Amino acid sequence: IGFPLKFELACKFVDGGPLLLHEPSDSDMLLLDALRQQAEHGPCNTRSPSFFDARKRARWVAWRELGDKSKVEAMYLYTKALDELAPRWWAWLPLGVLPPSGVGQEEGKCSAAPSVEGESSRAAEETQTAAAPTSADSGLAETHEADLNLDLNL
Repeated sequence: IGFPLKFELACKFVDGGPLLLHEPSDSDMLLLDALRQQAEHGPCNTRSPSFFDARKRARWVAWRELGDKSKVEAMYLYTKALDELAPRWWAWLPLGVLPPSGVGQEEGKCSAAPSVEGESSRAAEETQTAAAPTSADSGLAETHEADLNLDLNL
């Protein structure tokens, strides 16, 4: 799954998915919240919340500390952090995501587009090729992970 789709699915899981394997710490939740803000809005450029609202201020400080990280980098780090908290989050059924090596599926082929009687084999092949994950989609995480040398402190 490529970005931003993987990020959007991860947000959907965090918003309505089952409880994580263990209760995440406040710092874990602050990190997820800050990374989501960065991914959706870019670097923090809002005014500091009131000193008396500790919760809002902590969220703002966590977001502000991410500095100028790009939206794509924040998306990647968000999904990486969720992978640490709930390694099989993508298997949550309402997301509709199949495991990378689903039963009965050939790697790199999409079975969601069955051929229709009378449809040319070339058209069916083009449909499967278009729906198959590209190397850019599947390789982004590996490439980006190699480029990043960040400690998420999870």
